Amino acid sequence: MESLFVVIGVIVILCILVVGYFLFLRRVRVRVRKAWLNVYEMFLARADRVPLLVELVRGEVPGHESLLQELIGVRVATAGKALPTQEKRVAEEALGEVLARVVGEIEHHEKLQGSAMFAALLSEFSRWDAEFELAMIGYRRSLAVYQSLAFGSLPDGYEIFS
Repeated sequence: MESLFVVIGVIVILCILVVGYFLFLRRVRVRVRKAWLNVYEMFLARADRVPLLVELVRGEVPGHESLLQELIGVRVATAGKALPTQEKRVAEEALGEVLARVVGEIEHHEKLQGSAMFAALLSEFSRWDAEFELAMIGYRRSLAVYQSLAFGSLPDGYEIFS
């Protein structure tokens, strides 16, 4: 009879450990999603400022229409991709590259030098770049913890990208 109680006790303890492990894994998955949402919000904030930059440049510095159209096209390509997939990362990198080219070509233009709006936009874009890198570090760390606890698997729809 005593051995029966010991077996039942061991089974109960194992069940508690398994349930606790999966609850902890669920908390880590939520942490991964929050980390990604932090990154995604930065993507959206940056993309939302692109039309303002385009209109400002279009009004002040004519002659960059093809580059501005490319910027608008890349911004549209990034919209609607909420999960951290490689496709999303490539689209966001393309947006960053085109933004850098636009800013590089027009930042020293005399009509924009005195524009407080242009200076504020440049400041926002560089702040987002720095914050984005920190947010990506947090996302990668959260994902690595999840992956180590979940026997190498990732949450559904999530990918690791550099």
